[in-house]
Amino acid sequence: MLKKRIAVILLALALSVNIAEGQSRKVDQAIAKQEKRDRQERKAYEKTSKKVVKQMYEMQTEKTKERMTETRRKSDEYNDRGKQNFIKKLFSKKKKHKKRRKR
Repeated sequence: MLKKRIAVILLALALSVNIAEGQSRKVDQAIAKQEKRDRQERKAYEKTSKKVVKQMYEMQTEKTKERMTETRRKSDEYNDRGKQNFIKKLFSKKKKHKKRRKR
């Protein structure tokens, strides 16, 4: 009698674990498909945005391109300042700012 009760309890636990295990396979496949579609859309968006930026750059004159490149370089240096090692920053030479030229 006791063995039957234990067997029934174990069977009920095993079934409850399988039921509470998670989503069905179809739901998992649908989620994976949606994530893949999202990744593809994001990749296509990034690709087109890079293409547009490149086209805009190509439309500029040579002087403007030089100025844009210099501005990008300066902004990268400015943004990377905090990432430098503390000790290196402490003992590095300070750069003097160049005077702006008149147009």
